[in-house]
Amino acid sequence: MTTYPELNFLTPERHKDWLAVVGEPASEEEINAANQIRQVFVRNENPHPYMVDLLRAFRVLRSAKTYIEVGTRDKGNVAYVSELMDPYATIVDIDLNQDPSTEALLRKKIAESQTYIAIEGNSISDHVIHQVSQRVPLGSVDAVFLDSNHMYFHFLNEIDRYLPFVRAGGWVIAHDVLWEGTSEQKGKAYACELVDRHWPVYLVNGNRPITRFMRHQKNEAVWGSIGIFQKPNNNNLGEI
Repeated sequence: MTTYPELNFLTPERHKDWLAVVGEPASEEEINAANQIRQVFVRNENPHPYMVDLLRAFRVLRSAKTYIEVGTRDKGNVAYVSELMDPYATIVDIDLNQDPSTEALLRKKIAESQTYIAIEGNSISDHVIHQVSQRVPLGSVDAVFLDSNHMYFHFLNEIDRYLPFVRAGGWVIAHDVLWEGTSEQKGKAYACELVDRHWPVYLVNGNRPITRFMRHQKNEAVWGSIGIFQKPNNNNLGEI
């Protein structure tokens, strides 16, 4: 899918180590492996998920020790990520409505040595945040993946509430960042523009080159694509 023409000035000339890792196009081997894992979790009413940009971004989770995913739905992402992470990793799964049968399927997939924690509820509620804080210390999470409510203020609130859990140098990864919202409310795309004013947000779109975040060129609903930014060290942008 072409979202915009090549714009070289938006493509980082010198990638940081993690950007270089994410920047490599997804190989057929990676795509096939990801699809095989996810296939088990695909529900009949849903199409097979597009994994190319996701698996590129998830490369930062190789050997990660702590991960939070918000908006897990069929839990296929969690299953895929668990195989990238440390054998003794902690995985926190947050969803508005947890499905016991899908959770049981996931528990069979995750390594017995890994710690899996399922939390049900509104991701930005005090109740859910309290449960997270009881299980993972602030500043200890390698990455958080945000894929729940796509509306402007909900997404910004998720970043505000989960960023303190992310370690310095860790990552915030978000799905469907090109979605602009409805006729009544703005969506993630506008929120990502705001975040990009403070921390560089990079766009991973299919197998295209990584660029700094920019909205889609057409006035139409666009789904997919990943936004990713690294939490600064000591809130100093110069240390990213």
